[in-house]
Amino acid sequence: MRNRRSAAMPVLSAAVLTAGLLLADPTAAAAAAAPAKAGDFNGDGYVDLAAGEPLATVGTADYAGRVRVVYGSSTGLKSAPSQTISEDSAGMPGAAEYNDSFGSNVVSADFNADGCADLAILADNEFVTGAGSGSVTLVLGAKTGLSSTAFAIEVPAGEGLYGPAHAGDLNHDGIPDLIMHTASAPYVLSGSTSLTTNHPLQRLTPPDTDQPDVQDALVGDVNGDGRPDLTVPYISAFTGWKTAFAVYFGSASGLQPPQRGLGGDDVQNGYAAMGMGDVNGDGKADLIIGNDGLTDTTRPGGQIRVWLGAATPFAVQDTISQDTGSVPGGGEDGDGFGGTISVGDLDGDGRADVLTGGVGEDIGTVTDTGSVWIVYGGDTTLGSDHDQMFSQASTGVPGASTAYGAFGESVALLDLNKDGRLDPVIAVRHDQGVVLLTGAAGGATVTGAREIKPIGDSGEYILPTVG
Repeated sequence: MRNRRSAAMPVLSAAVLTAGLLLADPTAAAAAAAPAKAGDFNGDGYVDLAAGEPLATVGTADYAGRVRVVYGSSTGLKSAPSQTISEDSAGMPGAAEYNDSFGSNVVSADFNADGCADLAILADNEFVTGAGSGSVTLVLGAKTGLSSTAFAIEVPAGEGLYGPAHAGDLNHDGIPDLIMHTASAPYVLSGSTSLTTNHPLQRLTPPDTDQPDVQDALVGDVNGDGRPDLTVPYISAFTGWKTAFAVYFGSASGLQPPQRGLGGDDVQNGYAAMGMGDVNGDGKADLIIGNDGLTDTTRPGGQIRVWLGAATPFAVQDTISQDTGSVPGGGEDGDGFGGTISVGDLDGDGRADVLTGGVGEDIGTVTDTGSVWIVYGGDTTLGSDHDQMFSQASTGVPGASTAYGAFGESVALLDLNKDGRLDPVIAVRHDQGVVLLTGAAGGATVTGAREIKPIGDSGEYILPTVG
């Protein structure tokens, strides 16, 4: 339980706005400098890695959770974590308690445009006295790294925050905004140079009036008009409890009320891995939905669906699996392909690629060791002639293929070497660490591949939300 804090520990929940439009924040001044890139917590130009460890024991509190931080440098990520953040850390609101799951999702951006990226940390099992369940702790970056200045973000009683959260400039003011959601609606904390003061959350109009259950809230310009839009996949009684999409289109006056009926997915397990990026280079963001097939018997082995952006988005979709195109492998029951997703341009060709994990993939006689696949953007949709597959049995990949190793249980694409291409970061439960590959013009390479371990001691690691 988190009790109400004193004035020294601000809570960013003072006002919840229910207007259909998300307007530019009238209190936000123009940024004095360009915001730092996501993940650069100390503003030195190099991306740092924050990994959530929601099952970690803190003091005597089992499953309280924490975040471990590995800082970047001119030679890449350092060899071990050098900072641990929990709810017991100095300056953090609340206290570490049983089953809080602090670190169940992490997302970074420079939300106050001070040149140092900040970190939003979700604790989806946090119970907050007088407020809704779940909370986000926003930890501000500084020249020395993530600081002891932090704010709790809470929603009203009766609501519950859960992940993933995302970052994007929804109000087009040059400062990233933090996008979260409860079951009933998206919430937005507008980025601002004055974010160190109490700042209102904005609750957007729910995507449906018939018992909506929001699955995600993703940022991307899906209609190509140059303004970010918010795409909200959700299920409801109206949709027959199948996933449908509502889009809050961006405009000169802010986000518009949700437009429904713009496609939908018949995913059966409800809460799937999702991401967004322009996979065909046409200037419109596309929606990526993974379905690991583990609870959906119609998709043994798992698959990814791509819903293409357009002037009227998501009318066209494509399906990717181990049995399509040049994707390596072959789909088998329990593989879990599509279970985790990160979206971004790995090879620098201007088209978004998808890194996806499947923890149930068998390699030879090794059961459920796990694998990742990189499916590259193409001329019309996702998929190329050089898609790739990696496991710890692959030549040059650090570590050893181990039964139930859960290689790929969380994935992220981050530019770790400052070359403008995104590098695959892969969590490995068995090793209690992360494997780093390198993005290159021809695709991912094991040149310079290494493993950072241990990240922690609880096994499950949540990498930053990207795409």
